[in-house]
Amino acid sequence: MNNSSIEFVSLFSCFLIDLPDHGSSKGINCSISDPNICMKCHHMASFFSGELITDFEGSGHLICFIIWALIVLVGTFGIVTNVMIILVLKARVHSGKRFDFLITFLAIFDTLSCISAELAATSLIICFEGWGTRGGLFMTYFIHITQMSLFTCRSLSIHMTVLITIYSYIGLAYPLRTREWFTWKMVKVFPLIAIFISFFVNFPKAGCSLIKRNSYFDEETPDIPSIREMEYLTVWRLSWWTFWYETTFALHDQLDFMVPLPTLILLNFLSYRKMRQIVKSRRHLTVMQENSMRPVKMFLPVVSFLLFCNVGAMVGFVTAHNNNIMYRELYMACLFWNALNSSANFVIYYTRGKAFRKDTVRLLARISSKE
Repeated sequence: MNNSSIEFVSLFSCFLIDLPDHGSSKGINCSISDPNICMKCHHMASFFSGELITDFEGSGHLICFIIWALIVLVGTFGIVTNVMIILVLKARVHSGKRFDFLITFLAIFDTLSCISAELAATSLIICFEGWGTRGGLFMTYFIHITQMSLFTCRSLSIHMTVLITIYSYIGLAYPLRTREWFTWKMVKVFPLIAIFISFFVNFPKAGCSLIKRNSYFDEETPDIPSIREMEYLTVWRLSWWTFWYETTFALHDQLDFMVPLPTLILLNFLSYRKMRQIVKSRRHLTVMQENSMRPVKMFLPVVSFLLFCNVGAMVGFVTAHNNNIMYRELYMACLFWNALNSSANFVIYYTRGKAFRKDTVRLLARISSKE
């Protein structure tokens, strides 16, 4: 059988399809009643319990619903608190600090990440729970757009965190040269760099897929019922897929998933070691050393929490890669970890930053007095 007779379905539609477990080793699944009806999901989707997507009373559906509710709660908290970060930094008396400028943009990107996580989880739960037309034109586009927005905003947040960590470490290691190396003009380019990287690593995912009408919609395929119920599918463009995932060995995914986390681990370790060296070498720190250590002390927990959250997300993707199955509960959990990571910075800044805590109290007092 050649590729022209196989429907290569993307992950966004594979989430909503229950393919029978009688495919070949290459992941191609054909109908038993009609061998000419074949579909391929590079990662098949399933619930842990093995229930069908139409078994709305199953435990997998309940778990996904609970995770979705948590995502909405955590994401809403993250939206509110990230807006608070922006307002606090904007209202500071001593504005114009480079570090404040960078974490303001991180708060903006985290706000977008929380919104995208809520929308991505909502688009899936609508179909999982049968609240909308699974495979309808609107829902197919809604899922496609929200999932791509999620990947893009996640990349924005992570790569902005990497850039801030680089800036903080160099400021700690070379305090006398920092202002010379990181001029205001250069610092203002940092958010643009994060935006460029994010779109570069996610453009292949968007370009590789297209939405088309399902040629088997309403046809009799009793052993693959979920196919005929979906009027529209998101499928791969084979030429794009071949180039981005085979010719270039998925370089964009390597840059997005494999490069940032080791970089953050290394910079976190170097920053922590440098602070210990400074404290041990001098009992009385200079004003410049104290100023260079303050951002690092406040931002190290941010990086540590990001690494913690991404461990949870990596478990889902490693499981999918090893088993060739993307469990729906695990993917929803990945969305939860993404929302949680983007929602924690306000709490960290408030507990770790004395100046930020005072500015927050001052801002809240000003707001309450106006009311």
